[in-house]
Amino acid sequence: MTQKGPARLSGLARAKINLGLRILGRRPDGYHALESLAAFTDFGDRLTLEVGPDTGLDVEGPFAAMLDPGNLVAMAAQAFLHKWPDARGGRFILRKNLPIAAGIGGGSADAAAALNLLARANPGIRSEEHLPALAASIGADVPVCLVSRASFMSGVGERVKPLERFPAVHAVLANPGVRVPTARVFAVLDAPRLADEREREAALPSAFATLEEVVHYVKATGNDLAAAAVATAPVVANVLEALAATQGALATALTGSGATCFALYEERAGAERAATALGKAQPEWWVKAVTLS
Repeated sequence: MTQKGPARLSGLARAKINLGLRILGRRPDGYHALESLAAFTDFGDRLTLEVGPDTGLDVEGPFAAMLDPGNLVAMAAQAFLHKWPDARGGRFILRKNLPIAAGIGGGSADAAAALNLLARANPGIRSEEHLPALAASIGADVPVCLVSRASFMSGVGERVKPLERFPAVHAVLANPGVRVPTARVFAVLDAPRLADEREREAALPSAFATLEEVVHYVKATGNDLAAAAVATAPVVANVLEALAATQGALATALTGSGATCFALYEERAGAERAATALGKAQPEWWVKAVTLS
């Protein structure tokens, strides 16, 4: 008999921020090999699972209307219940607080949260060792979102190396309200064929001790998709410029394929002031002060 967990479970699907992103090349299968330091915000979507025979997905929140029908939460639930047909499922309620197609892994974080909630609902199933593979089958960002803490990701995203240490990093996120499809950005990038990536993976640091180290990494690494994202959505350049002009900004960059960009700050109060000022200057943008970990 399957051991039963709670009847109602909830979790935060934290937004993923690529503090640096290098595209190593295009693999023979058409996917792109990458190297990225991902960290996670203290803000995100909220996913609730009501365990029972009733299944499905209800969506609410400020970005609910923009959500595509083929939501990754449903894909995650299908993958979990296909792997364990006797597991308990239920109805999901997603509060969509994060913008769509924004480069912050919102859909991937939702899928990872669904897998974690289903695992919690079925404590009698030893699912932990299988969840990373299930996550990878759903999407490239889902494995790192399953970990949901500062990590290096490589391969096409399926290899995740959590950092031994990472400081609290305060940031402002800004999105101009323009959806930037990842496939379109990669098409513009037109990356070369992949060379050997193994030596690069061996050289990745295992920890960041200070904010200064993180800022140096952001400035030194950058985002290889930035130019393609600007070519796809020129407003991205305006977002980067506006963030760099905020008081106290230490470094700015694009996250993922955009259009969300971020700036780093020494203190949370400084990030909050910058977010308030930018939000007043650009009332049509989505602007949020967050702390990364």
